[in-house]
Amino acid sequence: MKRQQLIEQIDALDQTLNQRIENITLLAQDTHSTLKRVPPVWLISVGAAGGALMGTIGLQRFYSMGIAGSHLSPLTSKAFSIGKQFGAGE
Repeated sequence: MKRQQLIEQIDALDQTLNQRIENITLLAQDTHSTLKRVPPVWLISVGAAGGALMGTIGLQRFYSMGIAGSHLSPLTSKAFSIGKQFGAGE
C-alpha cells in the first residue's frame, strides 16, 4: 500500500472512532440524566432485590434471566406505548 492510502485509511478509521465516541458520550449523558430522575430508594431497593435473587438462584441463572429480560424489553416498551395510546395508565 502506498503511504497516502494508509493515511486515508487511518483518517477514515479515526472518523469512525470519533463518531462512536460521540454516540457513547451522548448515551452516557442520557443514561445519567435518566438515573438522576429515579428516586434513590428505588435504586437501592432494586439493587438489594437483585442481589438477593442472585444469591438465591445463582449467578448463571441470574445472568440468563437478564438476557431473557433484555430480549423482552422492546416488546414491553411497545406494549406500554400502545397502552398509552388507548388511555391505559392514566
